[in-house]
Amino acid sequence: MYRVNDIFSSLQGEGHNTGCAAVFVRFAGCNLRCSFCDTEFDGYREMTAEEIVESIAGGTTRFVVLTGGEPSLQVDDALVDALHDAGFWIAMETNGTHLPPRGIDWLTVSPKIPFANLRNAAARATFTEVMERADEIKIVFDGVQDPNAFLPPSLLESRGKKGNQANRTNQANQSDRANQTAQAGWSDLSDCSDSPDFLPPHHSLLYLQPCDTFSLTRNEETLRECIRYITEHPRWRLSLQTHKLANFK
Repeated sequence: MYRVNDIFSSLQGEGHNTGCAAVFVRFAGCNLRCSFCDTEFDGYREMTAEEIVESIAGGTTRFVVLTGGEPSLQVDDALVDALHDAGFWIAMETNGTHLPPRGIDWLTVSPKIPFANLRNAAARATFTEVMERADEIKIVFDGVQDPNAFLPPSLLESRGKKGNQANRTNQANQSDRANQTAQAGWSDLSDCSDSPDFLPPHHSLLYLQPCDTFSLTRNEETLRECIRYITEHPRWRLSLQTHKLANFK
């Protein structure tokens, strides 16, 4: 049984897939308590994998986003297989502290290092593995923490010959993913530039998302600081919470 907080249809409001129609399955519970969290995820109803699939199968989209809370605490191979068998393309949003199932089609990692306990070697190894598996890494930018401090050493490698080889591998991986998603009725969104030198090392797309402090003045300052940081560190991209800007769930 899975503890499900909410199921709803909307648009993806953040990151690489912003604007895509999606059905969201929000799982209850989280292992972190972030001060800026704007999501209620404590209430839940228990559902089987079959019940989750049945509740979303009648919609018009086959893009499902598994979110939370922290979905990696509950999502397992059985649920992933059930969703795939029903024709869904699966995205997951995770904080990177637990290993997600291998079958996730698009993995978004939004690390919350100041709130995570990564003091022991096992926790750091898990975090590094999840970050290296990410299709996109989305950092909540507060103007205080250096975003690069969230990245494991493997994602901070130089952009020399090794980086160029990684970018060629990245392009091949993206081409394979494009073919797979096209077969499933999806088309991959384009990158900001066609130049392979623009792409970050490995395959992860790097996003900075200004932190919502619930203060209009502070939010404006954070946005300006975030834009300035990206112009000085162009491997990063800007992610905005468009669901808040356009007032949809």
